[in-house]
Amino acid sequence: MNLKITTKKYNIGLSIKISKMNKTKTTLVDLILYSLLLVATPFIMLQNYLQLSIAFFSRANFHLGNISIPYILLIALAIILFLFFKFRKLLNKKRILSLSFIILLVFAGHSVSDFYLNMKFYDLQQNWHYIAYGIFSFLMYRYCKTKNTLPNKIILRTLLVAVSLSTFDELFQLFLSSRTFDISDISKDLWGAIIGIVFVFFVIENPVVLKNKSQIQFDKLKNYPKNTFSVIFYSLILSFIFLICSSLLSEIKYSIIAILITIFVFSTIFFIIHFLQYKTFRRLFTFFFIIATITQAIFFIKYKDKNIVYNSNGITVYKGIVIPYFDILIKPSGCFRLVDKKQIFNKTDIFTIFDYSSDIILIGRGVHGRGGEGLPAPYEVQFLFNPKSKKMVQVINLKNKQACAEYNKLKAEGKNVVFIIHNTD
Repeated sequence: MNLKITTKKYNIGLSIKISKMNKTKTTLVDLILYSLLLVATPFIMLQNYLQLSIAFFSRANFHLGNISIPYILLIALAIILFLFFKFRKLLNKKRILSLSFIILLVFAGHSVSDFYLNMKFYDLQQNWHYIAYGIFSFLMYRYCKTKNTLPNKIILRTLLVAVSLSTFDELFQLFLSSRTFDISDISKDLWGAIIGIVFVFFVIENPVVLKNKSQIQFDKLKNYPKNTFSVIFYSLILSFIFLICSSLLSEIKYSIIAILITIFVFSTIFFIIHFLQYKTFRRLFTFFFIIATITQAIFFIKYKDKNIVYNSNGITVYKGIVIPYFDILIKPSGCFRLVDKKQIFNKTDIFTIFDYSSDIILIGRGVHGRGGEGLPAPYEVQFLFNPKSKKMVQVINLKNKQACAEYNKLKAEGKNVVFIIHNTD
């Protein structure tokens, strides 16, 4: 009798073990096949002209009175409603907040990337990176769970593999016709992987990371990678900094600089947060922060009506605000934003700039005049037709020193001008 019971228990244990092994193999195969698909997709799209088809589908719309409604928005809305009714019983306050946070992450990604492409938030090309690598994070999570991997290790492995796949994908595209290496695509893929991780641990797990001790400060540096919440928190910061820097320095020749700036800014933020747990550092930091804020406020008040105060050696001072290295777009309203560093503008870039000024576009083509290329004619002053406003727009293309003086003069005359400064070269 005892032998039969023992044999039965052994058979049950063996069946569970075999079932677990099969599940591990299945999830691993899914992960490998999907990873291969991620790498192969750009080549498949290019060879079969799918990229143009996707762009056309994203922009297809119909008119309801005077309102233009994209088909893709209706399809997305239908999918959201279907998922809501299917899983509504699983929704709770934490999951709803987590889903809202994910939507915020997507919009944050849109707000800092692909400025000159000027895509709509619902464009499939705009969201492809987030969708594709979000799914990858989920598949990696499924596989790692079958191996009983700790949550913090799942996250670190997911991000490492995601970056490796994306980097290989971009390097592979160097050998394809009409494709180039774009570090900003790697940052968008990483951001997509982060979004997938947040979905897994805050929505699917409901949220497992908050059940344990959630903190972002530890006495010892070695403890940071051991805490799941800490890993997610700092991964979010690192990924977002990388997303910003790579979007501003997307050309291949700036890739190393983008990585170095990302590491420097992240390290600075990380160590500030780490040392803020100590009273002496908190006092010193608060003191210097207040001094810096007051100093900046004084300079802004002093120079707010003087526009470009200084421009030399890759540094621009605008209304008392110091802007180093990065290219700048100053809107007619006086507000500014950092933009992708470009020496050559294409038609899409120019059409995007048209959105900001109907009168004058002023381009500072760099300290030595190496930027501002790609315009229809190589003249310092020319007129271009704006198909959106149906007007002619004056384009002035000067070296930075002359361009800054011209900008101050035009603003003093009350002109409607948008100014793009190539802050180096």
